[in-house]
Amino acid sequence: MKNLVPLFLSLILIPQPLHARTWTAASDGKKMEAEFVKSDGRTVTIRRAADNKVFTVPLTTFSEEDREFVAAKIEEMKAADAEKNAPELSLGDYEEMIKGEWVKGEHEGVNYQMYGPKRVKRSDSLPLVIYLHGSGERGEDNEQQIRVQGPKTLTADDNFRKRPCILIAPQAPTDGGWNGGTGDAVLDLIEDIVKNVSVVDSKRVYVTGYSMGAYGSFSLMSKEPDLFAGAVTIAGGANPGIAGDIKKIPIWNFHGDMDATVNVEQSRGIMEALEKARAPVKYTEMAGEGHGIPGKVYNDVEVHEWLFAQKQD
Repeated sequence: MKNLVPLFLSLILIPQPLHARTWTAASDGKKMEAEFVKSDGRTVTIRRAADNKVFTVPLTTFSEEDREFVAAKIEEMKAADAEKNAPELSLGDYEEMIKGEWVKGEHEGVNYQMYGPKRVKRSDSLPLVIYLHGSGERGEDNEQQIRVQGPKTLTADDNFRKRPCILIAPQAPTDGGWNGGTGDAVLDLIEDIVKNVSVVDSKRVYVTGYSMGAYGSFSLMSKEPDLFAGAVTIAGGANPGIAGDIKKIPIWNFHGDMDATVNVEQSRGIMEALEKARAPVKYTEMAGEGHGIPGKVYNDVEVHEWLFAQKQD
């Protein structure tokens, strides 16, 4: 029994890997237990459980499953570094509004609702999306503007999980639109959020709108062209004279060629002017479609992927 004590103590004193796993050789399938230490993406450093020896080998030494594990660990380490080096989390006056559900607010006399992730951390970098509704959602209830296709699709579980953002849906007054004081208040709200919410990516501010909201989107962009990284506009239009002001903003515009509410020429005019200005625009004219096209546009995953890929230099 006395002879076993030193051996037992030596086993206790040998550092043991805390997170050992089974690694498989790509060449012959041999296995060993080892703890992941670090990786630069080309090589991997591990600590072998049998003798605590640390060594570095090409990542291709191990199986595809092991390489996937290492890739995941690299992403974890990057996220940890980003969190460590990120500025302190600051949500300003919007702290109680970013909670995974629609929350009502008011800014300079304009009602709006905000939607964001249930939780945010200081390393998050989220786009800010502004949705401008059409004339049918004007009012004072601060409700109708979130019941339409744009906000519903942007906040749908699967879409929001893949493309999280801070979404703002203001409501124009009953007898007003997005020009004048209402538009100015929305711009001020956007700038205030960008300034005071640290998780908002100032290089990824997007605006999208339908009908009156499409006109409003063009109006906001013409007033503050340096603020926006991209836009999706539906069944609206703008004065072609603003093309020079907004020619640097990527815009994807949609219009039905049978639209009896807003004539398709309203879109054709501004898009032709933007194309002449060599602006980074896309124009989809939907054959046989009338004014009610938001569902087809906002339910198209490609539209969301395109918008969220836009980023200012």
